Amino acid sequence: EGGKRNSKTALLAKIKSIPQNEYKNYQFSHYFHLGYFEKGINNLGIVNFKHRFIIDIDVLDLCVFNPDGYSQLNIQGSKCPEQLHQSWHERFELLHKSFDDLSKNIEEIADVIGEIEDDSKRKIIEKRLPPIPSFPKLPLKTPYFDDKGGFDFGIQRMLHLKEPKSNLLLRSFNRYVSRDAESHDFAKKIV
Repeated sequence: EGGKRNSKTALLAKIKSIPQNEYKNYQFSHYFHLGYFEKGINNLGIVNFKHRFIIDIDVLDLCVFNPDGYSQLNIQGSKCPEQLHQSWHERFELLHKSFDDLSKNIEEIADVIGEIEDDSKRKIIEKRLPPIPSFPKLPLKTPYFDDKGGFDFGIQRMLHLKEPKSNLLLRSFNRYVSRDAESHDFAKKIV
């Protein structure tokens, strides 16, 4: 309603592209097979439920507004694509205002810390940006902000998974996170 989300965060899963002949190596419960998902390539897509990350939903929603699926926004030149539903237009306006305010806030900070060396200045400015996961195995780049109001979070939406495959993925994930814990050697039995 009004472009607002019920949640501030979402789960992000990385898709790994594998050759068909490696399929047998990914038969565990923590993997979900997407099948073919890249145009022109016969590789299969694999989601690893062990490698999931919490991400700011605003950052993820930016992917919807870019035809190439990248999580980017240019305050000066971005517009909501006409073909999107009215609720997405409202969401775009809300995000645009939010990132515009953030842009102005970063500019104010940059003016105040103008004499500090560039690396330290970058770290101070990055603290103002929405948090995104940063792990060595997840190749997300550091959030980028330029002096023209451009944001780039280094995430690309590869596809929109539709029903029934999306429901199957969600059920598989729920089964994985709600599985019974196995006893370990170091577990003490409670009587």
